[in-house]
Amino acid sequence: MLRCALCTLLIAAAGLGVGCTNANPSLFVLNNAKPDEMCKISGDLGGDSDVQLTRGRWDVQPTGARYVLNLRVANNSMQNANEVRSNTNDVHMLSAEVEALNPDGVPIPFQNAPGVMHPESVPNPFVVPLAGGTVAASKDGVTPGVGFARFPAIPNAYRVAVQQFLNGQLANNRLPEVVLSIRLKGKTTGGHTLTTDSFLWPVTLCNGCEVCRGIPDATQCEPGQDGYCYTLP
Repeated sequence: MLRCALCTLLIAAAGLGVGCTNANPSLFVLNNAKPDEMCKISGDLGGDSDVQLTRGRWDVQPTGARYVLNLRVANNSMQNANEVRSNTNDVHMLSAEVEALNPDGVPIPFQNAPGVMHPESVPNPFVVPLAGGTVAASKDGVTPGVGFARFPAIPNAYRVAVQQFLNGQLANNRLPEVVLSIRLKGKTTGGHTLTTDSFLWPVTLCNGCEVCRGIPDATQCEPGQDGYCYTLP
């Protein structure tokens, strides 16, 4: 029943299912990209280089854990440069607003565990600054310009609170999952602020599931999440 509630939430808000946005705003999230073997993200649309994840998994056990997204962002605005002015439709990415929902689509009232340094509630939703990055405008008005927004969608400061949420879900035989509702904000080179529609990203939570078994591969892009393992100290 909980799984059905999550499916209803994702389909109703996204139209196309897990990890999709509403149709065709000027600035929108395409998908959550999977890094290649060199931990790089491709901007190509289609083909073997356009690899994406369909859902996330995060191990909350490591003390330094955070959950990172690599979002492909598309810009449908057309380049408008001419002989007398420069293009004003490229978008400089500014921030991500993140709201953590439970599997029923209800915002989670995070509360840190007793005894930690900051026992007060951590805010939800919250804003994560983006480290720059520009999404170019479309060159032909058909194929969008593509850029990236890489950021900790669940910062390390939220680890204890999320771990407590996970413990509560397991104790009550409920789905160990958080759904991240994300809106990205950017500003065009012409000075206009744009915000994407909500991008929903489900993340299965665990405590110890991503520990390396045996000798890990040389490249672990984000240890502790999405199949990248970590070694215990």
